[in-house]
Amino acid sequence: MANRNGLTLGHILKYHAFLKPNKTAIVFKENRYTWREFNIRTNRLSHALLDEGVKKGDVVSIWSLNCNQYLELYFACGKIDAIMNAVNFRLSPEEIQRGMVHSESKLEIVDTFFEKSYSQIAEGLPSKGKVVPVIGEPTIDNGIPFEEFINNRSHSEPAIEVDPDDPVLLQYTSGTTGAPKGALLTHNNFMWDALVSIYHQEITFDDRIVVGLPFFHCAGLHILTDAALLKGCTIGIVPIWNAEQVCELIHRERATHVMVIMPLMTDFMNVVRSAKYDLSSLKVIGTSAAPHSSAMLTELLYRSGAGSLFFGYGLTEASPSVTSHLTTGSVLHKEGNSIGVPILSSEIRVVDREDNDVPKGEVGELIVRGPQVFKGYIKDEETTKQTLKNGWLYTGDLVKEDEDGHFWFIGRSKDMIKTGGENVFADEVEQSIMKANPEVEEVAVYGKPDERWGEAVAAACVLKPDATLTEEEVISRTKKVLAHYKVPKYVYFVKEFPRTGSGKVAKHMLPELEKQRG
Repeated sequence: MANRNGLTLGHILKYHAFLKPNKTAIVFKENRYTWREFNIRTNRLSHALLDEGVKKGDVVSIWSLNCNQYLELYFACGKIDAIMNAVNFRLSPEEIQRGMVHSESKLEIVDTFFEKSYSQIAEGLPSKGKVVPVIGEPTIDNGIPFEEFINNRSHSEPAIEVDPDDPVLLQYTSGTTGAPKGALLTHNNFMWDALVSIYHQEITFDDRIVVGLPFFHCAGLHILTDAALLKGCTIGIVPIWNAEQVCELIHRERATHVMVIMPLMTDFMNVVRSAKYDLSSLKVIGTSAAPHSSAMLTELLYRSGAGSLFFGYGLTEASPSVTSHLTTGSVLHKEGNSIGVPILSSEIRVVDREDNDVPKGEVGELIVRGPQVFKGYIKDEETTKQTLKNGWLYTGDLVKEDEDGHFWFIGRSKDMIKTGGENVFADEVEQSIMKANPEVEEVAVYGKPDERWGEAVAAACVLKPDATLTEEEVISRTKKVLAHYKVPKYVYFVKEFPRTGSGKVAKHMLPELEKQRG
């Protein structure tokens, strides 16, 4: 597991189990696991997977809320040179099935919370007929309790050579029909993400992390979580985002770091304002994913007692961090909505359509290179070539750099909406609306600024002649074929769309058209 070319997940866990065997590694509900216990459980899971025929490069999917078993699978795949597919449970079962089929998932581990949905797609999976370890009490065919699945297995270290450049994690960044896009992240990606997080957030051996964001999301499994796993900190896990539970765990465990993406900040602030919990142990509160109010965040620092705020910009393909800045209340009001400066391992350029660097103050596409950049998309060489060019990751995001070297997010060159920290592609939503609503002749989807979600999905529809349809019908029907967070929150009808000279819908004019309608 140790390799002359670098470190692997398996080596990190084995080392912590040796160096600090009795230190608490994971706190989940009423359970507490030391680093030694974490390593033993991971080794047993590793051997269980090997016994089921999982081998180098195979994908093992996990469809689950946050739990200790999630991290055990992450490291077990790391020890046997397999790949963990972190399933986005906010997707529809059909979208999840497409990802599992596309990646040729060898085996699935399923939370009992999602058993019913899993049973709807199980017949169409490559793993059909195989055992399904269930976190909880199983009710599905071939289901077996997770603890029974790993019980009585060897707890010896798997004797498998793993290269740090091998992929260990698969995260699907979109669920577009016919073309899922799964980013492959390597052991080296994990190490560099962890190292820069430790550096920029000043994490020490004695720090304690609380994770309430979902592990399928890069803000949940990466950044603070990666850093804590590499450093050997204690990690407190909340199953699914709940601001009350997050604050209670911070209070109980005297946590020092927590990540709260901006769309969830209002919920978090409401609990902080209640003063029910002592949050004074917090050193850093991390956030990202949406524009922010300096006034609210200054209040957050004052009321929580936290020392500073960590802002970051990133994307899954960069593991995810690209830029960051650590700030205190005394300077927060001066820095506005800057996404910060490049992280330690990032080299950044801002380029025009011809790949020429643009002057400071001008808008261009952000491209980045560094050891944290992903390996490519699974089974999709063409999209990988379009995204990775000459060693640079083309983000599709538009930014500008000021005279002080700070970067400012402007928008997206790709037709993508970022809502609640999730990427939603307009083309996919448009196709789904047309599929679910045959009365619609044409539809244009775009992002509408929203205080809570950063952007909300909005749809303008042109109906077929003599057709009738309501906004509520469009929304309710579309929910049946698309993940709920992708469904438009706003729908309105127009007679025709404004168009460019080439005949394309002029989407930049749609917000103004909506305003004119009142």
